[in-house]
Amino acid sequence: MRAQLRDTLIASLEEIAKDEAWDRERVTVLATQDCTDRQYAGPVAAAAGLTHHVIDVTLSGLLEELPTCMQVLKTFDPMELRNNIAVCRALREAAGLGFTCAVTGDGADELFGGYNFTHKLEERAWLESRRRTIEVMHFGSATLGRHFGVHVASPYLSPAIVQAALKLSKQDCVREHDGRVLGKWPLRLACPEVLTCWRTKDPIEVGCGSTMLGDRPWLPSAPPGYFHEVYSDGDFERGQRAAAEEGVEIRDREHLHYYQVFRTVFPGGEVLGKPRFGSDPCPKCHYQLSHPQQTFCVTCGHYDPQLRDRHQATAGAPPL
Repeated sequence: MRAQLRDTLIASLEEIAKDEAWDRERVTVLATQDCTDRQYAGPVAAAAGLTHHVIDVTLSGLLEELPTCMQVLKTFDPMELRNNIAVCRALREAAGLGFTCAVTGDGADELFGGYNFTHKLEERAWLESRRRTIEVMHFGSATLGRHFGVHVASPYLSPAIVQAALKLSKQDCVREHDGRVLGKWPLRLACPEVLTCWRTKDPIEVGCGSTMLGDRPWLPSAPPGYFHEVYSDGDFERGQRAAAEEGVEIRDREHLHYYQVFRTVFPGGEVLGKPRFGSDPCPKCHYQLSHPQQTFCVTCGHYDPQLRDRHQATAGAPPL
């Protein structure tokens, strides 16, 4: 269980609708001492009267989930993996406890303006950004759940909730509170009494601490990522060259590590259902892009907002 607003609301509503015939328990994964979920998860579970299972794990311990995540999700995208290794560990624990159903808050940020990088957009651009996001959004939790025999329900992704959200404007979803611009206002107003009502948005990797695996250049005082102690400059350069010979562009040490594990999970880089050098390949890894409008490769993590324009320009260019 996360301790974000979206998850707190689900926990609270589960308590309201409590049926004694069902056990309702929560699992939280924490990988560093200063991860932001640590201060919230316990009080949220206690307030809802839920049994709380806390998995305190090291970063190296959390990385043990990489092969499973890669096998199931077919990716070496660092952002995807930093988030989903925590989800994977939580679902593994849930399955081990005998649970066959889990509930997540997937979709709330996409539907209700939770991401702060959209908050400065004008109304029309914000609506268009949300529409595109809804078209291509995907979540690893359901796929990972099936691997463990756990059905993952995501209430925010129900058609009725999606259609209701699409009727809301940016003003309905994004407003200022105590000097901070926050999204998800419909959820905050629906349950103002919950403990995390005014908590800012943290992605899973920040909440659980796996964000420490990567470099964070947007934070001037952030220390180098975990993999700077794993790969020397020489190791990284050799690994980068080897990947390039296989047609994959590696961005940093974290990306190199994930790619090397990916190649052990999928020998020769052959992934069932994910062709390379096909009709619509990513320019950085050459695996097929997942959607005709996709500007973000779900396999390697390459992002280019102008990717489709570049593809069209290339496709329409006269032969040399």
